[in-house]
Amino acid sequence: AATVSYSHAGYIAGVMACHTTKNNKVAMILGEWYDPHRQMEASFYEGVASCGKDIETTAVATGSWSDVNKAREASLALIADGYDVLMPCLDAAYVGVLSAAQDSEDVYIVGSVIDMAPVAPEVVVGSATFNWNELGYQEASGNLTDGKSHILGMEENGIGVVTNDLLSEEGKAAVDEAVEGLKSGELGIKP
Repeated sequence: AATVSYSHAGYIAGVMACHTTKNNKVAMILGEWYDPHRQMEASFYEGVASCGKDIETTAVATGSWSDVNKAREASLALIADGYDVLMPCLDAAYVGVLSAAQDSEDVYIVGSVIDMAPVAPEVVVGSATFNWNELGYQEASGNLTDGKSHILGMEENGIGVVTNDLLSEEGKAAVDEAVEGLKSGELGIKP
């Protein structure tokens, strides 16, 4: 069994969120809780804490990976509560989070799973992407067929990073540093 590193993706997303929030309130929005999402949440919180600001961080499960309206409603409730950076980890429902940010003022998105900027370039500061292709390639190459479980992190190209112009230069530098730290194992965050 092989998968990508939700913990590495969460950490990178947290670093971006930390360098984007003005209100010092950031939130992760997902469908339901599974172990990989708990790992993602834990390292998202670590990433958020990495820039030394005192930031309130929360995570909300909407109960659906695909219900756009539920995701939008959950996002609008968070925005009303002062959360100005949202990190969706959803299937089709992520567009509800994007539209909530687009309809609000000074609310930004840190994408996960896919690069979300093409859908909403005016609100997406960057994305921690899941390289499922790399997983397929490694499996096809026979590299993951030893019967053990494999998690492809930053070092194994399981997680990618896209930063956009909305992310500050300082934020981009912090992301580069985090990528190196995850690759080298220096940050102590297991894939």
